[in-house]
Amino acid sequence: MNFKFIGNHDVSNFISKLSDLDWQYYTERQEVRYGMQDTLTVPLVWDESLSKVHAWPALEQFTTEVGEISKIFESIFGKGEVYTCVLTNLPAHSAINFHRDVGKFFKDTNRVHIPIQTNSQVEFVVGDEKINMKVGEMWEINNSEKKHGVFNNGNTDRIHLMIDWKPFK
Repeated sequence: MNFKFIGNHDVSNFISKLSDLDWQYYTERQEVRYGMQDTLTVPLVWDESLSKVHAWPALEQFTTEVGEISKIFESIFGKGEVYTCVLTNLPAHSAINFHRDVGKFFKDTNRVHIPIQTNSQVEFVVGDEKINMKVGEMWEINNSEKKHGVFNNGNTDRIHLMIDWKPFK
């Protein structure tokens, strides 16, 4: 199973702050990472090497919201920490090309997507499974070493909060 629904979350505070975000501030993901060239990213907790926890200035706007989500994840996945947390924008009529996330990091974390803004024409594909996520749904995605991509065939941008939860050992 590549997609596991883990619950719903009120994302209204994220929605109310979207217009305050600078989507042009950070460009590493779309410039360097294969398949991400159409995306825009606002890092909240992010390190390009995925080797440490690094808070970015935009996290200050969402400290309360990320803290609430951390409590939910701890109840589901056990004690741990938000290791990465980014807002990703896939503009209308664009795609995250098929690619594979490989390495120990992706095996040691729980990746969760929470749609903040989306439309009925977005398809998230992992292997041979395909879903359309709704705003506020929390989905654990098992895409480690699996071919996956996202296709926004709609007329509105698709914005997700993507979090990697790293359990304490």
